[in-house]
Amino acid sequence: MITGKNIDDALKKEHFENIKFFFEKNSSKNERVIYIKKIYGEGGWGVPQRGDFVDMMFYTATGIEFAKRSGTNTEKVQLSWTKVAERIEKIIESESQISLF
Repeated sequence: MITGKNIDDALKKEHFENIKFFFEKNSSKNERVIYIKKIYGEGGWGVPQRGDFVDMMFYTATGIEFAKRSGTNTEKVQLSWTKVAERIEKIIESESQISLF
């Protein structure tokens, strides 16, 4: 099962610091979506089964697909670029709250 933590961990793996910096300087949701789509481009990555982690991410014109293999089954979750931007915003907010303590 792909969890929210799996998705967050995968999103923090690539481009996160650049996206975080961009978000701090740009509050427009539309500009954020355009930037994220541009920085990821089209493509993706995959690794052998990694336990409780996402095994593959695919970037397309419509968003990101996360995939996780379990034996012969592959579970997939698709997020639009708008949803990816919202998710990253929540990760950044969460990290900011943690750093206050």
